[in-house]
Amino acid sequence: MGRLLEAYPADSLVVLTGSHASRVSTTDGRLPCTHIFFPTSKGWGRWGIGRIRTALDWLRLSWLTVRVIRLIKLYSSTVIITILHGRFYFAVWAAARITRTPYIVFVHDYYLNDKRSIFGKIVRLGTQVALRDAAKVFAISPGMRERLQSDLGAESEVQLPATKAHPKDANQRVWIRNENPCIVYAGAITNAVEDCLGLLIQVLIDGALKPCGIDSSRIQLYSAISPEQVKARGWRHPDVHVSSWISQADLPRALSKADILFLPFSFREDVRDSIETAFPSKTADYLASGRPILVFGPKYSTLVSYASQEGFAEVVDEFNAEALARGIQNIALSPSRQKTLGTRSLETFSRNHDIERQRREVEQLLGKVASVKRAGPAS
Repeated sequence: MGRLLEAYPADSLVVLTGSHASRVSTTDGRLPCTHIFFPTSKGWGRWGIGRIRTALDWLRLSWLTVRVIRLIKLYSSTVIITILHGRFYFAVWAAARITRTPYIVFVHDYYLNDKRSIFGKIVRLGTQVALRDAAKVFAISPGMRERLQSDLGAESEVQLPATKAHPKDANQRVWIRNENPCIVYAGAITNAVEDCLGLLIQVLIDGALKPCGIDSSRIQLYSAISPEQVKARGWRHPDVHVSSWISQADLPRALSKADILFLPFSFREDVRDSIETAFPSKTADYLASGRPILVFGPKYSTLVSYASQEGFAEVVDEFNAEALARGIQNIALSPSRQKTLGTRSLETFSRNHDIERQRREVEQLLGKVASVKRAGPAS
């Protein structure tokens, strides 16, 4: 959202967010506008404290609604943008109805998996109403669009993750047969990628690439992970290099040094719902780099489906060390394959992930939606 609204006039934006989210999030990429924080808890804790905290957050919903109404009036807001997550969007729905202010919903993650409890059913019903009344709903992937339609009966438009085009000199590279490739992963290490990263590192440690004609390889991780966590996962190895999280401004330079960009999505069954609907934001940065991409994930994932359709990556869709090694081999030892993947990455980026085009489209939408409120109800 920061990327999408970065070029929007700062004096025309106000961000209302939870205090806990503000504490745990990075400051990099925050919009240079007014930020207002609403008290929220971390939502968990021992001996039932987490449930109490969550209950209190829900009880504060009416207070949050009043706060949104006051902000709409104070800043003469004509459009509200909200994200379908947590509880804030319920307050947006209520405040929007009271003030007759249109709102737009972005859906990046799907978390409405409680279909049995009474509380879960109430939340789903409320979400259906909130999506129905929205002026526009954007889904992060085709899988998310299908889920919103099948589960909630909501119509939405796909808006894939986007970023700025990388400098042209960062995309220039000579394609060669590479028996010593550098494999780069840049992003958070969560349960959505950890199993895949673990197998990649194990392939390197076990020397599984040597029978494929690759003498040596190096893995470079750019992520917020401590030395203790690296050791606990068994990832300590001379050819596994771990660097801290890098800023968006420095990312193009880091990605340009890669021979292969590793783009994983978990095979774990317990996160399947997320893998079928979510979409890694780093995909846009990878595509903008023009470097060869290796997608590693299950067939049912949004990522494998998209990569197979667009043809911008070598796809490995089975959780198998030999298959993963072959995928690396197919890129590293084939200059023609490298060139093809690099070219298609840039084409896919230009077509679907260029933030400049998305900004223009969203700004046009905001103007159109805002004009409805300014015109007022028909007589």
